[in-house]
Amino acid sequence: MSATTPSSIAAYCTRVAASLVEDVSRPAVTMLGIFLAALVIAPFLVNDYLLTVLIVVLYFAFTGQAWNIMMGFAGQLSLGHAIYAGLGAYIAAVLFKQFAIAPWIGFFAGLPVAAGCGATVFSRFGSASPASILRF
Repeated sequence: MSATTPSSIAAYCTRVAASLVEDVSRPAVTMLGIFLAALVIAPFLVNDYLLTVLIVVLYFAFTGQAWNIMMGFAGQLSLGHAIYAGLGAYIAAVLFKQFAIAPWIGFFAGLPVAAGCGATVFSRFGSASPASILRF
């Protein structure tokens, strides 16, 4: 068994990234780069309302894609990601309401709680948790 070095890991990651875009046209990659740059710059250029709308839209896009992959391709209805995202958001909301802790700090406090609950469920039931996956 060979030892993994940072250079071999970087080479592997580069090969994987290159394989993801090998059949994608150059204009599509350019538009994706522009879109990602706009997402990075947006919080500094837009007002709070527009930023809130952008966050909600992107969160629902993420949730929709996760649902598409699980139900559309795998034929499983997964409720797991919603449970853990909701738990982390609940922790952040309680910390804000009860202790006036900023939501970003509450996010970093809710993250290990949600991850710990997910790890506990995964270790107890395995990858196909009956609490989070319904098979059709």
